[in-house]
Amino acid sequence: MPTRPTVAVLSEIDVLSGERAQSVKLANEANVARLVGFIADGVTDGGIRPCDIEVVAQAINGMLAWAQLLPQWSSGGHMEALRNRTSDTMVSLLTTGLSTRRGPRFECRIDVEQFQRTLVNAFDRGEASSLKIDQVLAAASRQFNRNGVEATSIEAIAATLGVTKGVLYHYLADKSELVTRCYERAFDFYDQFIQVAEREGGDGLERGLINAHLNIQAHVSSLSPLMPQPGFGAVPEARRVALLERGRRENHGIADFLREGMKDGSVADCDAALVTHICAGAFGWIPKWLPAAKARTPFEIADEICTVLRNGLQVADFA
Repeated sequence: MPTRPTVAVLSEIDVLSGERAQSVKLANEANVARLVGFIADGVTDGGIRPCDIEVVAQAINGMLAWAQLLPQWSSGGHMEALRNRTSDTMVSLLTTGLSTRRGPRFECRIDVEQFQRTLVNAFDRGEASSLKIDQVLAAASRQFNRNGVEATSIEAIAATLGVTKGVLYHYLADKSELVTRCYERAFDFYDQFIQVAEREGGDGLERGLINAHLNIQAHVSSLSPLMPQPGFGAVPEARRVALLERGRRENHGIADFLREGMKDGSVADCDAALVTHICAGAFGWIPKWLPAAKARTPFEIADEICTVLRNGLQVADFA
């Protein structure tokens, strides 16, 4: 019920120790397994269209987790009303999707790897150093996304890179600076994704889905932008305020795609701002569950989630 206290967000489980962390992980896995069962039953009885059941279940789990962080990234306040609106918006999204014209599988063939930095001049020491820092930020972001900011140590990040902690401190002053730089790198990517979606999308719906597709690819691939999460408090206040403003501006830009879609007839009537936040949970959760040995490509996972966002899960004839 919306009047109950906010529940804990499952993004920082590893900040707990040993058996306590394990008990929470097992409980979460059991809940996901039950959700997988619900979806499988729906596909069998004909109420849910055929889909990649595991991907869809984990996307829903991510949406639910992200909904708990909404006050930090929205205007806050009016919590009961906000939670009611969020619940209604999410149910509508998962039932019938965003599109006024349902169609077959959504596919976007813009490869997110084009945003990966490469070394242009191997003899330029400044460029080489900058690229090394970017590699550190990518490795740290992957660890933070999977385990949480608080639960991830500098030692763990150094071990992932095969270097000593001292090497990392050669490039970055401390963990707070590392987290801040990871967020700045992530928001740079998010800006670029919005620009590409604006340029390549034919209508409001397509722009919104292209942006979502690129974000999903990024979180499956080695790009790994840092997803905003409870550890955002590790960023120094002055830079945190600037990043919050960037995040809200980017969310507003994506919501504008959906508002354009409602005007051009491609998007069904919806709460555009809330849909934008909820969709972020669908891709932000990916690092938490995606196995190290990936059985699906970034395109396959992005196509699947974007098809859910467009069509919903309810069986219906394609228009």
